Amino acid sequence: SDLRWAGQGSLADKTHSGSCLIEAFTWQREQGAISADLVAAYQWPQSASISDLRVKMNQQEIRCDARYQPGSIAVTRLQHRDGNTLMIQGDAAIPLPDDLGNVEAFLTQKKPWSVNLKSEALPFSTANQWLPADKPLPVSGSAKLDIAIAGSPADPRITANCELKEVRHLAKQQIAAADLSLQLLGEKQSLKLDGRLLTTRTDPVTISASMPFRPQEWRLKPDSLKGETLKLLVRMPRIDLARFADVIPDMKDLAGVMTANLDVSGSLAEPKINGEINFDGLAVTLPDKKVPPVHDGSARLTFTDKQANLEKLQLSLIGGMLRGSGTADLANPANPRLDFRLRGDALPLWRDDAVISRADADIALAGTLDAARISGSVNIIDSLLYKDFEIIPIGKPFSLPQAAALPALDVRADLAVARMPAPFANWTLDVAVKTAEPFLIRGNLAKGEVHVDCRIGGTLADPKPNGYAEIRGLNAALPLSRLTVESGFARLTPATALDPVLDIRGTSRVSNYDINIYVYGAASAPKVLLTSVPPLPDNEIMTLLATGTTTQGLGDGSMAQTRAMQLILEEFRRGRLPLGNRLAPLLNKLDRVELAVGEPDPYSGKKRASAKMPLVGNWFVTGAVDGEGKTRSLLLFQFKFR
Repeated sequence: SDLRWAGQGSLADKTHSGSCLIEAFTWQREQGAISADLVAAYQWPQSASISDLRVKMNQQEIRCDARYQPGSIAVTRLQHRDGNTLMIQGDAAIPLPDDLGNVEAFLTQKKPWSVNLKSEALPFSTANQWLPADKPLPVSGSAKLDIAIAGSPADPRITANCELKEVRHLAKQQIAAADLSLQLLGEKQSLKLDGRLLTTRTDPVTISASMPFRPQEWRLKPDSLKGETLKLLVRMPRIDLARFADVIPDMKDLAGVMTANLDVSGSLAEPKINGEINFDGLAVTLPDKKVPPVHDGSARLTFTDKQANLEKLQLSLIGGMLRGSGTADLANPANPRLDFRLRGDALPLWRDDAVISRADADIALAGTLDAARISGSVNIIDSLLYKDFEIIPIGKPFSLPQAAALPALDVRADLAVARMPAPFANWTLDVAVKTAEPFLIRGNLAKGEVHVDCRIGGTLADPKPNGYAEIRGLNAALPLSRLTVESGFARLTPATALDPVLDIRGTSRVSNYDINIYVYGAASAPKVLLTSVPPLPDNEIMTLLATGTTTQGLGDGSMAQTRAMQLILEEFRRGRLPLGNRLAPLLNKLDRVELAVGEPDPYSGKKRASAKMPLVGNWFVTGAVDGEGKTRSLLLFQFKFR
């Protein structure tokens, strides 16, 4: 670089004169080198000037000529070029008070001034050359600006136009490009703004605003700005929500129409707000099939600076209906008072391959945001658990079990409710949950029903349920027997929270053994007690339930194969094999008939196939045929000793 300066003056008289020349001054940056040239001259205090100030980086170049003299400063040339293309140009003539640091003196001047700045359509990417390489602008598009200031500092006239074209988020190309135009007009101490937002996917959104423009008075009396009146109108006409489906994460389908209006009046310190938002034909589908799709939804929300009203909410949920209304008192914006109510008819609570659950609900939310209360009732209706189990996997190799065991109940490692932020965590609960209709259990292995009667208290962060879920008339088909639960309970208490205490008793008969199963303790760590008549150890009872015989019977390879054949026969008889499905209506008639294949005859010791069918009470009739074709039929009266 080359720096030259020559000057002279008198410190006593405060007069100075001289000239300065700067050539090829260079500043090295990561984005590129910035070079500057300057020619300046001064005859202080009469005048000072800068001619041909030039700052250049890559293809970007800024040029400026300016002159100062007592009472005014003038910028005769201001240009921004991109190569040979003139992108921005302007000029300015501004009067100055005698005391350059006196802002009040500047604002009270009645001398004319002018500022003009005009640009071509500038790509946003142009600015990236002046920004750090790792922090470019996140949007693309172009901007065009035209500003003109006339009048005087005491009575300014401002005209400004700004146009943004094809603005698009670089990381979210699915969002439709937008055009924004703004016009600002300030004259006769009044400021007006008009705007228009337009995309290819929506009708135009319009905005208009106006307020007094008295900078001199605001400077002298800063509090007067708070009392200035403001008028703001925002109009959002019919907007098709389907056009935003690809913008919202995890949204499969979105449809409907939204309209919105906002009116603001009053002072800046105490604005008066009125607005409304309407949704019609709302339809929402999420990828998660457990979340029911919404159809034919509609909502209307009106609001002021003092209150927000949910005048209508109506959502159709695959056969169910949710309705809601309520208000939020905003007199204390930091802690508004809430009063909302939701009513549901046949609402889908859960739906997957095994469970379908619905409920009628009437829920109220009342209180302040810091201390709200949720109360009401949830009545379970039209609910079903249906699941088929395959005891013998068809098409896979069959082998004898190495060790018999009952299926383990799942243990949840963390029973705590998901952490909630304040103030929602402190909202109290008082909700009754009941079964208006039994929750049915159906499937190829089990039939029964569940009845629930529970009240949930506590808070959202720490719910305290108190009640029970009762299993009634449960019959579960095991491979060679039937498990019956006449009545069983899962008891919920405030002390155990969402970890119910189990009290389930079941009975089963396998061969000549009557088995009692008792499941008790916390659901997160249940305990199982097994007893039998005649008595057997726990491991023998488990083997008996799993295979239909004790470990002694499995020790004989021939007997083990016989048991495997009997398992297949039982699966077929109960309709759980492919052909058995077609014959299930007929075979179900034989549900209480006990079949045995390859068991030893207690009288002759020979292997036989037998069938035992109950008649009435303790009377049974049996029939058997052995390997030599000999048959035996008996009428039995059965005694049980405990």
